Order: sequence, then structure tokens, then C-alpha cells
Amino acid sequence: MVNRKVRILVACGAAIAQSSMLQMMISSYLDKKKVSYDIQKCTFYELQNKIQAWNPDFVYTVGQPPFQMREGLHHDGMSIFTGVGRDKTLAELYDMIQKLEA
Repeated sequence: MVNRKVRILVACGAAIAQSSMLQMMISSYLDKKKVSYDIQKCTFYELQNKIQAWNPDFVYTVGQPPFQMREGLHHDGMSIFTGVGRDKTLAELYDMIQKLEA
């Protein structure tokens, strides 16, 4: 497992309701798993600059972002948001965290 804080960025159109819920659900899950993390949220408009400035390990979005991201960075957060497939998606996140390099 990585020995640093995992950086997660969540985004949606307005960075109000949907990304806030996504942020809360991911944070709650990672707290239970005792994972050290930083999580931030932003709008789709801010997303590209935020990725360049902050270099997150993972980006979760509710909706399709307006540009293509490198493979392995972007993940669809809709299942976490709606609850349909939430457990599977969060377990996949945890597995990916386990494989991160320091």
C-alpha cells in the first residue's frame, strides 16, 4: 500500500450537490478502510487546470467530463452517487489504491 496520502479529485457540472455527495461517500468509505487521503472537488470547467496543478491519483466524476484523461485516471462515479453498484466501485477504488506506488 502507498505510504502517502492518496489524492482524489471529484467533479460534476457545478461542484455543489453531486460532487459533494460523491466526496462524502468516498471519504466515508476510505475512513472505514483507514486510508490516508486528500479529496477535493471542482467543476468540469475547473477540472483540467486542477488535474495539472494537483496531480491527483484518481478523478471521479458524475457525468462525462468535457475532455479525455489519461488511462487509469478517470473513473465514473455515477454508481457511487446513485448506489447502484456502489460497493463494487468503492472496492475497485480500494484495490487500485493498494497498487499505487509511493
